[in-house]
Amino acid sequence: MSPRTKKRPYSLLFLCFTVILIMIAACKSTPNSRSLINPDTGKHATDWVSAHPSHYVADPGQCSDCHGTDLKGGISGVSCFSADFSGVACHALGPAGHPANWAVPSEHGTAAKGAPSRVPITGFSVCAVCHGSDFNGGAVGMNCFTCHGGSAPHPTAWMPTSTYQHNTTDTANAATCALCHLNGLNSPVPSPNPAAPAGTAPGCFNSTLCHGVVGHAAGWDLPDQHGAHAKAAPDASTTSGFSICQTCHGNNFTGGTSLQTCLNANCHGSAASPHPAAWSPDSTYRHNTTNQANAPVCALCHRQNTGTAGCFNNTLCHGNP
Repeated sequence: MSPRTKKRPYSLLFLCFTVILIMIAACKSTPNSRSLINPDTGKHATDWVSAHPSHYVADPGQCSDCHGTDLKGGISGVSCFSADFSGVACHALGPAGHPANWAVPSEHGTAAKGAPSRVPITGFSVCAVCHGSDFNGGAVGMNCFTCHGGSAPHPTAWMPTSTYQHNTTDTANAATCALCHLNGLNSPVPSPNPAAPAGTAPGCFNSTLCHGVVGHAAGWDLPDQHGAHAKAAPDASTTSGFSICQTCHGNNFTGGTSLQTCLNANCHGSAASPHPAAWSPDSTYRHNTTNQANAPVCALCHRQNTGTAGCFNNTLCHGNP
């Protein structure tokens, strides 16, 4: 046997050893959200909570290998339906993660408007984890627009006069609202003026979305500004009418969700809201220029008789003219 022939087994052995080293190195590569398991820890990647929905939808069977065919533990001993695992909320309410009757607007709508939280499942950003940042289906393939038309995540009627009004939405959802409404986009409410400085984090009342510092234009505290709007016909797009004021300031104008009372000493005193103390016809801010569509709000304090509240039908202060 020639010397060259004797060296071949060693060369082949060296080649195999080199391939094995390369394979080991490949297994030890940096883990990412595309990998089911981090090879260094034997656990899921650190961003698995947000990354796993798409993996599951792509191939549900891959989860069964460790968590069991029913996903209740399997060889991992970790149920996908745990109420809490190492501080992470799973799907305690079942595969969909939602309670019964979730499709009912009063159920999922109230939760969606709550502060972002995984336990319980509340807040738009938490909905977006599975339904997509544009609510167009996301990892679970459930398109919110199927029910909400063209205005997801909120219903078509989202203004203050709606049953599902937006003023009860937790302000912590502002970042999600900004996806559609940054700088007043897609809103019937005029853009805040002046606009917030560039880089300002989205907020409900800081001129980054639809509302200014207190939800109104500059100079709103002047009687000629807010008074004229308050006496006009109710219109959410122009923030006009007593009933629209009630949306944020409460039915009795003592604060409401805005926490800004109309009854403070510097404004309407303690008993005259929503109108000034001098409200009679001879006053500068007289009431006879108030749109009659505001009668139902006037009736809260001035009702005299039963019936649909009106300015000249004996239900309030005046009879038929």
